[in-house]
Amino acid sequence: MTTTSTRRIEELDVDTCLLLHGERTVGRVAFVEDSGQPVILPVNYLHDRGVVVIRTAEGGKVAAAVRKARIAFEVDDFHADLGTG
Repeated sequence: MTTTSTRRIEELDVDTCLLLHGERTVGRVAFVEDSGQPVILPVNYLHDRGVVVIRTAEGGKVAAAVRKARIAFEVDDFHADLGTG
């Protein structure tokens, strides 16, 4: 049996990303620790005039990473019924 899928990866523009991010409250921050090991942590966030604001404790890993390293921020969603995300 052969099936054809119409699923594909779609690049989103900044305005669409900000709109979609605004509908969520939990994301993930990824960074590399001083030891060279990657770390991915869940974070609460919100948008304030186009800026992602991450809630974190002073002295925590995320706060330290944001001050001294490049980080990645991700929010995603998956619709199990539709098979899309």
